[in-house]
Order: sequence, then C-alpha cells, then structure tokens
Amino acid sequence: MRNKLLLLGVCALLSVLVAAVAWADKLTEENEKYWNPNPQETYSDVPEVEPNGTFAEAQPINCGDVVHANIGPTGGPTGDLDYIVFTTTVANTIITFGTDADGTTGQVNDTYIYLYNSAQTQVASNDDGGPGLYSLITYTAVTPGTYYGMVRSYSTSYIGFYKSFVNCTAPEPPPPNDRCEGAIDIPCGPIQLSGTTQWANNDYSPLAVATCTRFTAAGRDVVYRLNVQAGAHLIANYTSSADGSIYILADCSDVSSCIAGEDSTVTGGLEDFEYTFGASGTYYLILDNYGTNSGGTWTLTGDLICPTATRQTSWGGVKNIYR
Repeated sequence: MRNKLLLLGVCALLSVLVAAVAWADKLTEENEKYWNPNPQETYSDVPEVEPNGTFAEAQPINCGDVVHANIGPTGGPTGDLDYIVFTTTVANTIITFGTDADGTTGQVNDTYIYLYNSAQTQVASNDDGGPGLYSLITYTAVTPGTYYGMVRSYSTSYIGFYKSFVNCTAPEPPPPNDRCEGAIDIPCGPIQLSGTTQWANNDYSPLAVATCTRFTAAGRDVVYRLNVQAGAHLIANYTSSADGSIYILADCSDVSSCIAGEDSTVTGGLEDFEYTFGASGTYYLILDNYGTNSGGTWTLTGDLICPTATRQTSWGGVKNIYR
C-alpha cells in the first residue's frame, strides 16, 4: 500500500512537470505567457480556422488569445493571408499584436503583420519587431471598436507554422503632474527622477523656435516646477523611450514663453542641456515627446544648483534683515 501511494505521488508530480513544459516554446525556450503584459487578460490557446484570407472571413478571437496557425502552401504578399478580428471596449486601449514561433517543426520563421481599424483602414504594420524575424505591433486605439489583424510571411519562400497573439491593455488615469496645475516641485540639489508619459495627455506644444527646442513637441508630457532665485543653474539629462523633448516655460499658460530646451536626438536618445536663470521666479520644466501623442518611460537626472545666501558680517547688515 505504501509503495502504491508513493507511485501515485510520483505520477502526479510528473504530470505537473509535463504540463509546465507544455507551456514552453520549444524553439525560443520562452513561456507563452511572457507575451501577455497584463496578467488579468483572458488567456486561451485557439486553433486557426480556415478560410480566413479576407476581412469578411477574419477569424473572431478575444483579447488575450493565442492563435496557432499555418501559412501555406504559398507565402509572401500574394500567398496565404491570415486575418483575425477582435473588439476593444475602452478608448485609448493599448493593443499588442504579434507573432512568434509555434514550438513545432516546419516554422514560417519570418512574418509581416498589419493592423486595421473598423473601416478596414491600415493603422500600423511591422516587420521583425518581435523575437528574431517575427513581428510585433504596439498601438494605442484611441477609438474603441472592431480591429483586424493580418499575418503573412515575408516572401514566397517562407511557409509553415507560427502563433499570433493579441493583448488589450486598458488605459490608466493621467499622472497628477499631467498639467502645470499639478506640477511637482524640484528642490535645489541632485535630480534623480523617473516615470512614464504613456498615460499623460498632450497639454503643451511649444513653437519650433531656436530659443526653445527648434522642433514642435506634439507628444504626451508631464510638468515639474522650479522655484528659483536669480543665478540658479539647472543641469538636465532627459531620456525617453519615445523621442524626448525637454524645455522650460516662464509662463505655463503661454507656450511661447519657452526660454530654453533641447531636442537633438531621436527615440531613446539623451537630451541634455544647462540653463542659468537670470531672474528669480517660478518656472516650469516640461518633459515632452516629439511625435504626435507619443509617450514612453523616461528618466531625468542632473542638478539644480541654487545660489548660496550671502552671510551678513556687519551689525548694520544683521539689523537690516529684521527691519
């Protein structure tokens, strides 16, 4: 009896291990759930249903599904096309649509993907944005509703199995310092900040003038406040996963009051500049992005060096302080 119970225990353990291995992608050795950025999403493996070669034949799926599919007998732009259709229900939902190896022999290896809105108008496409030569799209669906995805192989010589997936991440509220009214103070001293503009709004778009950044900034932005004395010196090093733009406004209600800024690099680049304030007052440091409605994770380092108060050494000077 004891041996029988031991055998049953071993069998149960082996069943758990086999189930765990079944999730793993044999080629990439990555767990399929790695692709799901929102663990609250519904997760389901579904087989491809043919025919699915047109918008009218698109296979309905849910956000969070993984579709196991095949391209063949011919590939490329005029070969086998696989369409899916799904629905978002909340404005500004982030759609993540991509492909990967399916974990079986005979992989397609190289895909090209497209995303379309309810009018069947292309809104995004990608080649090689995922692992290896597979594809990945991240798109903010401003309008909720029906969306279509299409997968094809890169050329006629690529046919075989693959998996596609769609995740839909609901938007979060904008950060408290989305606008100048909620600006966060940066005190004198070293600066070490980080965050995201992904959920911020595009509240400020300065003019493309040499006294500011030389370019427009139509992306999402957040605001920090600087209460400084004349002579204060700002050192700012700003990096954004989008195409960052950073600048200072003297008047937050007037973007033409931009007095200094920088936008010299592209996506992921370091924007660094220094500025010495000629007059005491309140100023606003805007962490922005160049592309329309673009946003991303960011870091801000540097220093706000404030002038040291002059020590009064005479009795007359001390008396003047208290008058």
